Order: sequence, then structure tokens, then C-alpha cells
Amino acid sequence: MIYIDNSSTNITIPCNTSKVSVEYTLVLKHRMSGTEYEYTVTDLMISKLYFYFEQTFTDLLVGEYDYFLLSNDKKVASGLLQYETINTAPTSQKKYYQRERTIKIYQR
Repeated sequence: MIYIDNSSTNITIPCNTSKVSVEYTLVLKHRMSGTEYEYTVTDLMISKLYFYFEQTFTDLLVGEYDYFLLSNDKKVASGLLQYETINTAPTSQKKYYQRERTIKIYQR
């Protein structure tokens, strides 16, 4: 899973195949609403192990996305992307109760 937020200026995607071009299409599909975002991105060729794109994402909805990286309409990478953090519930505080303890020592 890839984690990004609105201050992220780049995205790194693992490369499981050989790189075939420099320009790709990144498709992000929001898992809850189904909204799709499409970006044309350029790989900076920093490593053969991953794609490295300089891209800012300010127009995305908070949540989880399925991402697809396409080259000439062929899928070269896919996976999950988390944008921002989702607050599911407020954190609960531990409660400690005052209780009285009695210690008995028996002699043999």
C-alpha cells in the first residue's frame, strides 16, 4: 500500500516488470465513491526497482484508492493507495479504578 497526503510532492510505485517508457497514465479510483482521477506522469528513472513521479495530489477525496499505472493502455502496475488518514473513532482513554486490596499471609 502506498501512503500519500496533500503535502506529498512525489509518488513511488514498485516496478515488477521492465520499464517500457518514460510517460505513463496513473488512474486512481476511489473505493467508496467510485470517482476516478487520471494523471499523465513522467518517470524520473531514479531506479529500476520502482517508478518515481513528481506529482502533487490536492484534488483527491480522503480515503483509499485502487491505482493503475498504464503504458499505452496496458497495465504495468496496480495496487492500493491511501490518501490522508481516516479517523474511524476517537481514541478511548484507559480507566483506572481505585480499589482496596487485602493481603493475607498464612503461617504454616
